[in-house]
Amino acid sequence: MKNSRISRVILLALAAAWSQCSPAAVNVDRTRIIMDAPQKTVAITLNNDDKTTPFLAQSWVTDADGVRTDALMALPPLQRIDAGQKSQVRITQVRGLTDKLPQ
Repeated sequence: MKNSRISRVILLALAAAWSQCSPAAVNVDRTRIIMDAPQKTVAITLNNDDKTTPFLAQSWVTDADGVRTDALMALPPLQRIDAGQKSQVRITQVRGLTDKLPQ
């Protein structure tokens, strides 16, 4: 009875530890983008470090509170990055909505 309980606890601990593992294959060249007022677009490079598996990368823009903003747009919003390849996402100002951006 005691061995069965210990086995269950060990199995539960291993399952919890395994669920926390998530290797990152797609990496971004930076985590924050500073866009000066005269700039209309900024490019970000995405790297797929996995040598065998392609991945889909979804891009969007949020403010400091995590709310999506419509003053900036990430293009393309969804793209496939093949194994070992790089790709770019462009952050672009949306015309007529730049007054919503901090100055």
